[in-house]
Parts: sequence; C-alpha cells; structure tokens
Amino acid sequence: MAEDLKGKIQTVLGCMDPSQLGRTLTHEHLWIDASPLGVPTCPPFLPNLNSLPFNMDNLGFIRQFPYSHTPNLTLHGEEQHVMEELKFYRQHGGSSMVECTTVGISNNIGMLKTMAEKTGVNIIAGAGYYVDSSLPSEVHSATQEQLVSTMVQDVTQGPAGTGIRCGVIGEIGTSWPITATEKKVLVATAAAQTQLGCPVIIHPGRNRAAPAEVIRILAEAGGDIGRTVMSHLDRSIYDKGELSEFAALGSYLEWDLFGIEVSYYQQVSDVDMPSDAQRIQMVKHVLEEGYEDRVVIAHDIHTKHRLMHYGGHGYSHILLNVVPMMLARGVSQEQTNIMNGSNTDTDPDNLYGNPYDHLYAYDYGDLFDDFYSTLGQEEDGTDTQPQDRPASLSFRAALGVVYVLIIVICGVGNLVFLVVIGRYKKARTKTNLLIANLAFSDFVVAVLCVPFSLDYYVIHDRAWRYGGEMCAVVNYVKTVSLHVSTNALVVIGVDRYITIVRPRWRRVGKTGAMLVSAGVWLLSILIAVPSAKFSLVRPNLRRHHQGYSFCGVVWNARHLTVYKGYYGSMLAFQFVLPVVVMAVCSLPVIWKVFHRELPGILTDAIREKVQRSKRKTLRLVLILALFVLCWAPYYVYAALRDFHHVLTLTDLNTNIFYAVEAAAMGNSVINTCVYVAFNKNVTNFVRMLAKDCRGLHQTTESNTQQIMLPSDGEEEEYDNITLLSYIGRSESFRQIFDRCQETTL
Repeated sequence: MAEDLKGKIQTVLGCMDPSQLGRTLTHEHLWIDASPLGVPTCPPFLPNLNSLPFNMDNLGFIRQFPYSHTPNLTLHGEEQHVMEELKFYRQHGGSSMVECTTVGISNNIGMLKTMAEKTGVNIIAGAGYYVDSSLPSEVHSATQEQLVSTMVQDVTQGPAGTGIRCGVIGEIGTSWPITATEKKVLVATAAAQTQLGCPVIIHPGRNRAAPAEVIRILAEAGGDIGRTVMSHLDRSIYDKGELSEFAALGSYLEWDLFGIEVSYYQQVSDVDMPSDAQRIQMVKHVLEEGYEDRVVIAHDIHTKHRLMHYGGHGYSHILLNVVPMMLARGVSQEQTNIMNGSNTDTDPDNLYGNPYDHLYAYDYGDLFDDFYSTLGQEEDGTDTQPQDRPASLSFRAALGVVYVLIIVICGVGNLVFLVVIGRYKKARTKTNLLIANLAFSDFVVAVLCVPFSLDYYVIHDRAWRYGGEMCAVVNYVKTVSLHVSTNALVVIGVDRYITIVRPRWRRVGKTGAMLVSAGVWLLSILIAVPSAKFSLVRPNLRRHHQGYSFCGVVWNARHLTVYKGYYGSMLAFQFVLPVVVMAVCSLPVIWKVFHRELPGILTDAIREKVQRSKRKTLRLVLILALFVLCWAPYYVYAALRDFHHVLTLTDLNTNIFYAVEAAAMGNSVINTCVYVAFNKNVTNFVRMLAKDCRGLHQTTESNTQQIMLPSDGEEEEYDNITLLSYIGRSESFRQIFDRCQETTL
C-alpha cells in the first residue's frame, strides 16, 4: 500500500481515514451461521426446544437456552431486519462496525457491502478463521504459509476474487485447550499482521487462562500485541486481580457481550454470565488501573433473539442504555467516549462539536494507526458521520431567507459604511472607528462565508463541494468574525461608559481606538485558530448527496478534555463575560441619562438633546438585549452538545444547530441597522456619497463640517458630557448652556 495511505481504514466500500470512523462497535456479526456453537442437548423439561417455532410463547425459553434452538443460531435470511437495525444504530449516533464473521461461521463479504451501501454504516470485514471445530478440512490440511497468503490476499485483494477487501484479521477463534490447527492459525495470523500492520481480533477459549496463552503464542510468533484485541473478557476473566495482570500484557481489552442479561451460560454451565452492571464494574476496574485507552465494548450479536425484531436489545443498546448506565455509575463522559471509539490521535466532526457542524470523533484510530504500512491501493472513502434526516423544504427556505437578509443588509450596509469612513476624513471619529470593526467583520462574513453556507446548508442540504482549503477558510473567517463582533461590542460599551459616566477618566482618542481595534482583531484571530486546524472535508454517501462531501470543524474525542476546556472558555469569555461587562457598563449609563435632573430653565434645544440622549441609550439597551437573545440559544445548544451531548442526539440535531447558528449570525443584521442604517450622520454621508457618485455634489471641508459635527457616537459623547457629566461642577448654567450651543449641529 502506498506510503501516503499509511494509517487508513479498509471498509467494504473502500479506504478511509481513521477520523471518519465515528462511534464504532468493534465486535459484531451481521451475516453469520453460528450453528458450530450449538449445544445438542435440550433442557429435560423441553426436549423439543430445537423444533419449536420462534414466537413470543417460546422466546423466554430461547433466551435461556439460545444454543439449543438451531433456527436461532443463524442470521441468514435476516438481512432486511439487520439493515433496519443498522439504520436505527446510525440514526442514534452509531457510525461504524467491525464485522467479525470469519471462515467456519459462513462469512459473506458481498452481503456486507450491500448492507453498507444501503444503510450508510461503515462496515469493516474480518479475515481469518474461527475455532477448530468449525473449520473445513482444507484449513486443517493447509500449511502455515498458505494461511498467511490467504489472509494477506483477503485484506489486499478481497476474498475469492470479490475485490471487496477485509479491514482486520479476526475474529481468530481458539478453543481450550488450544488445538494444533488453532495454534497454526495464530502463528500465521502473527505473520500476516507483520506484513499488513492491521489489527487482530481474538476469540479466546472459555477458560480464564486462555487469553494470556493466546497472547504468549502471538508474541512468540512476532505479532503486535499492542494492536491485538482480546475479545469476550466478559466470560473469560472474572477476578479483578487476574484482570489487572492480563491488562499489563498490553492488548486491547474487549467486553463485547453487552445486552446478555441471562446468567445461565450454556457453553460453560458452571460459570455465571455477568450482567451489564457487572460488566461495567469490571470495566471501571481497568479504567481505575489506568487502561482507559485500551478498553473497547460491543455486543457480539450472533443470534436472532438478540435482534430488536425478535425482542432483543439490538446494535444500539450500548449507545442508548449502557453509556447512561456507565455515567450513572461514575464512569466519566470522556471515558465512555473513548470506549465507544475515540482511541485515535487523528482529527474529525465526528462527534459533536464547534460552531459550524461540530462533531466529536469517536473512532478507533490507534487500533488502525499504521494499517497497511507497505501495501498500496486507491482510496475510496466513505462518510461515517451519524447523519440526521434531510432538512425539510420549509426549514431550508426559512434558513435561506435569513442568509439572504444577512448578505443583502450586512453586505451592502457595511460596505457603504466602510466607503464613507474611507472617503470622508470627518467621518473617521473615534466611535466610528470602533464601529468599523463590526462593519468590516460583518461585511466579510456576508460576502465570503454566508454565500457558501447558503449553498451548503440550503441549496444542497449539507453537501460541501468546494474542497478542504475553502472549508477551513470559511469556518475560520466565520469564527474570527463572530469573536470580533462580540469583542467590538464590548469595547463600544466600555467606551460609552467612560464617556458618559466617567468623564474625568482619560478617554481613548482616534489613535487609541485604532490600537484597540488591532487588539480586538489579534485576539479574535488567535482564539479562532482551532476552527481552521480541525476543519475537514470528507465524503458524504447519503444517497441524495452522492458525490458530495461534509465540511465541518471536528475535534478528536481523545482531546475531549481540551475540547471542553476550549469551548467552556469560549462560553465564559465570549458570551457570559461580554454580557456581564456590557450590562455593568449600560446600567450606569441608563441611570445617569434617565434620572439626572438638569438645573435651571431648559430650552427646547436642550430638551431635544436630552431626548436624543435617551433614545440613544435605549438603543444601547436594545443592542444588549438582542445580543443576548441572538446568542443565548447558540451557547445553550453548545453547552448541551459539549457537556450533555446525549441530549442532542436526535434526528434534528444538525438542523437545530444550523437554526441557532443562523440566529447568532443574524445579530450582525441588527448591528448593521443600529450602527449604520439608523445612524443619522452616516445616512447623511451616504446621501452625500450618492451625490458625489452622480457628479451632483462637490465635497468640501464645509460640506463635511455641516454633516458631521459630530458623529453619532461623538455627538452622544458631547451631549452627555455637557448635559450630565458637567453638572455639579463649579461652572454656571450659562457656561453649560454655551457648551451645548457650541455642539449644536
């Protein structure tokens, strides 16, 4: 495999990056004939159990004695039911699955490909051989070299010339004691793994010494124990001390019988099968021992009675039931994420994450990391993101209206404001320079980001067509702009507080305003870096989006602590703190404007100025209130997603995100209207600019002096300083009146 594809995952649909795995079950069966596991004897009180029909009357008996009912031991003919359950699994957050059916229990890789194509679940097929008693005679007579050649061919070319390649070796079956044929297969497995670099999955014999013995044989044959999964620890090792000793050998530890709640174990009748609660306690033990990055969990469904169609728990049991149980029993969210598939050091969306299609990555990339270190093939990736249902036409239409408003109002309005600032020197007041931060950031989003969002979210319903570089650019610019808008509003609020409430403090001039603006941009550029670093594009195989791709900001679940810290900080410092600062700055301004009485006789001109100050103060309150209303849903959603993400695992999860993100971006429309469209001085300059463009007006110093003495923000500064802040000083009312007259437009 080509060196540049080192570390890829081989599914039945082609090669993919480990970051695309998403939540993964590492040991399942979708098409299997498990009759080799059958127990020929029936319970004495039910000697005809094997011939009883599979119905509700007999389900209890079948659950208690599942291996005595031959029809229960095959999933052949159940493909429609299995595919419905795979869709259900995907709908509830599942993404990938390792199918461990090998030679001896009737593997069918062609059927697995059909299931993958029809359900969208990534299926990784296993190569190799099951237990001795199930194997055909040609396996017993084959040489070790022949077995190695067959397994390598199954991974690199596909079984029996199908062209559908396996992605792992296993499950490799062993009995107890290990037979000569099984030992031959184990040694061949180690040799094949050395050539391929792929993971190996082991089915140990039903004895507590079996797992360690298998590891010994593999290690002596040169196998990579660090890339070996020891399955079925549920029914193999029950003592915590022995479990700790085995964990130290370095393999992955797999509890894969979740969902089996019947304690009677037909295969070894003197052993009690643990319950899910007992499995969780064993898992907790190894987690406390420091092996959290070596634990994986699954169901190992291989009989009908465990399918949902037949009254069983199905492939979604871990996601829907086991993970909440783990959380309730003291297992951390991050640990459950890793067990459900984030053992990787790569980066996707997977799971849920950031302002723009954020998902965390739940995958098993460590397990697959150096996969295919020497062999070569073309990449044929497949999307494994847990997709939700397509957005309704009405939702997309409403979203489209919001985007169009942002493009038109923010694009045109802010461009005009920036032209005014650039053309007329008198318009470059301190306040307008601060507002220019908002205008420029909103303008960039309106013309660069929102058109792509309109195409991606609305026109093509989440199908990205513009490549990874543009995906990163759009996500990054959008994030920078959102932070600039927030920080600029804070700066404007603080500036107005100083101007009106603390006039004796040293105020920032134009040069200071430019330096503050530069600081706002630098801070926003730096804290938005993760949105570019973790942006990715990957194939999207939803049938109505064939050939298109997903674009999102994706963090790896192994970095979940950093992820939560980062977005927790963003919540605190880019929403909560700005709201608090703006509120603290606004309340004294409101009080001073509405509760200070001016001494003496007030002229109509002064009354008008007081009313104008009150209107501007109300506008400040409105801006703060709308900022909270627009951004609160977004940050509430983000908090639920990041810290209680089970609450957002719904079919509408992605649509909810797009809606709250659009509401947050819609705040820029409000900013544009308040600071640009409804700014009297700016609109005067716009009219003057229109005349200039038509050649009907000649710009002069006196023209701009008439229009801009001072700007909206500066006018408020003079009005409030004169009418409010100077009251109480040792100046006469006449002096105050004179100052008011000097600032009259």
